[in-house]
Amino acid sequence: MKKNNPVEVIKELVQYLPERDRKVADKLISKRDFEGLKDLVISVDYLMDKHKENEKSIYYNLDVDKITDLYATVQEYCLLLGIDDEPNDFIDDEYNDYNEEVNF
Repeated sequence: MKKNNPVEVIKELVQYLPERDRKVADKLISKRDFEGLKDLVISVDYLMDKHKENEKSIYYNLDVDKITDLYATVQEYCLLLGIDDEPNDFIDDEYNDYNEEVNF
């Protein structure tokens, strides 16, 4: 099985963002602004958490796993390109939230 390159994986995962954020993500990808894309995904994650109780929100029914995969892929690609070596708490926060839910 052929493994997709990171940009192709990112493009596939962008479809799980809300439509207006997909448009922004597509522009960032075309400009190769992967740090900006990472910031966008962090923002979407924040808004998903903020609006998790609001069924009318565009962030209510998003696939958390796909958004987390998108973030991880963008972060990994940024590290590969050497454009971002600052650690981010996004993944740790997701892990900690999961552990709290299952009472680890």
